[in-house]
Amino acid sequence: MRIVEVTPQRVVVKVDDFGAVDAATRSYVLPFPAPDVLRPFEGDASILHDGLRDD
Repeated sequence: MRIVEVTPQRVVVKVDDFGAVDAATRSYVLPFPAPDVLRPFEGDASILHDGLRDD
């Protein structure tokens, strides 16, 4: 991924095209600051998202 744009409201990234001017790549707009669902998980790392233990 390559960062294309950063503003106080969003971050735009795209698949790295390695400088190819003719490569068609899709851009992704990410909200900034990140919504709570994208923030680092601060719980027990051994518990999966569905409540099952990773044993």
